[in-house]
Amino acid sequence: MQTGTLNTSADRFELGQVLFGIAGSLLYHDPTSPVINELVAERDTLLDPTLRSLLPFGATALYDALASLADRPEQRSLLLQDFTALFIQRTTSKVYPWESVYTTHDHTLFGPSTLEVQDIYDSFGISLGASEHEPLDHLGLELMFLSLLSQKGVEALAQEEGAQEDEVEHLAQMIHDFLTQHILVFAHDFLDTMESRAQTDYYKAVCSFARETLSWAQEAFSC
Repeated sequence: MQTGTLNTSADRFELGQVLFGIAGSLLYHDPTSPVINELVAERDTLLDPTLRSLLPFGATALYDALASLADRPEQRSLLLQDFTALFIQRTTSKVYPWESVYTTHDHTLFGPSTLEVQDIYDSFGISLGASEHEPLDHLGLELMFLSLLSQKGVEALAQEEGAQEDEVEHLAQMIHDFLTQHILVFAHDFLDTMESRAQTDYYKAVCSFARETLSWAQEAFSC
């Protein structure tokens, strides 16, 4: 994607596909994942002037973190320790990436929001998550879902002019609704807690990137 030259109605979908995808992958996958290896290899995307203007701190901080990881691969063990402390040892860290923890009275997993999110994924024929026993309202998965919806928007806009107008409008509304009714209900609380507990620049940069991505998305998909 050449974000530096974007100036059409496809901007928000093309950017959404990239930004939601990066943020979601970073929050969901541990630092030893092949997905993270791909982001490290493709980190120059974050140097794009347009992207940096939209995410003035997050894009630069994340680029620096990924570049450092490329130069010093031995850091992965330290990052894995941070990942474990944040997301595995949750009773200590209090870092919960699942929507239902924030939207149920007793802060439990697999609450009503989990089922709502799963139904929305299913309505678009999208399968996410590594296991059927995994709560699908993880912020990383929710952002990856918006990346896939944005991809559908890009594909619809590539069709013959006017042929997919209703589909494009529906997708934009769906992204807006999912942001406001699900992601924004808990994301900032989660990211604030995660950033305060993170011990590495990498995960602090992930928080900044995700936070600025959400700020951009609120404006880009306002209806």
